[in-house]
This record gives sequence, structure tokens and C-alpha cells, in this order.
Amino acid sequence: MIKIAKIVNDKFHFNDDSYFFIEYEQKRFAIPDKCPHRGGPLSLGKSCQIKGTIECPWHDNQFKTSALIKKSVNAIRVQDSLAISSAA
Repeated sequence: MIKIAKIVNDKFHFNDDSYFFIEYEQKRFAIPDKCPHRGGPLSLGKSCQIKGTIECPWHDNQFKTSALIKKSVNAIRVQDSLAISSAA
């Protein structure tokens, strides 16, 4: 099943969750905007390309980007919208 989502400030909502885009190993991923520890907005955290981590802005916990992209959704961007596969 394909759903359409509107992109606002490089973020979008899908199935009641918020996602944002990151670049990792020269690819773009749409990952959940929620810290696995306490639910903080990871999109506001610091990303370290050298260590491959994203830091939660609430508690400074660092998470491996490679682990976070396992929860990414399959999305194709078309201008301001996305086509999202719900089978992600």
C-alpha cells in the first residue's frame, strides 16, 4: 500500500509517527524523529558523520545512525510530497 505525505521543514508524518531525513553513507534515509531512550526529537540533535551517531537534544544520549536507519521508511520524494510504502 502506498500513502502520500506532505513534507514540512524536511519532516513528515506517517502512521501517527514523525520522521526526518538524514544522510548516511551518501544515501538519504527517513528515520523516526523520536529518541529510543525518552522520545526526544532527534531531528534537533547533533549528527556526527565521523562517529556515525545522532545525539538526543534532551539527554545527550548518542545513537548509532546504522541502528536508527533500520527503522526508516521507504519513501520517494516528489517535490513537496512523498510516496511512502507501508510495507517498510
